[in-house]
Amino acid sequence: LNRDVVSSNLVFILDVSASSQVTEENGKTRLDIAKENIKELATSKNSLILLKSSPVIALQDVGRSELTRYLDRVQSTDDSSDIAAAIMLAGDLLANSKGRVVVASDFIESKGVDADVAKNVLESREIGVDFLDTKKSKRENVGIIDMAISGEDVNLYVKNYNDITKKI
Repeated sequence: LNRDVVSSNLVFILDVSASSQVTEENGKTRLDIAKENIKELATSKNSLILLKSSPVIALQDVGRSELTRYLDRVQSTDDSSDIAAAIMLAGDLLANSKGRVVVASDFIESKGVDADVAKNVLESREIGVDFLDTKKSKRENVGIIDMAISGEDVNLYVKNYNDITKKI
């Protein structure tokens, strides 16, 4: 991770979506791994955005101890994730100040544009963006991601997160 001298002002994006509940080989969840990474990188001025279907500003311009106390209480959700929206919100928080954005996620996107697109937008505005991948192992996963009910019709939307075709 690039530790800029000017970047004592960090905006962390913490993935609390459903996939953050996955337990990795070391017995820690992806959320636990993300929290540890953020605690290690925290500075004197930190903001925190929770990555969900719509990003939520949880903390703004707080010290390391307040950030750590908050992180100790944060739980995973059953929500989807829009990583790009969270990155753009972080850019808005840093609009008039120097700083960096650090995204702690497994980068399994369930909605919105690609995270790299949002990263490129911020970097074009001279805001550094670092990605910390909490996914330590590839898991096979297929799941229902949405459902539309209209009268007696039900449409289920199934997503295959694997690299190969799966029969369901």
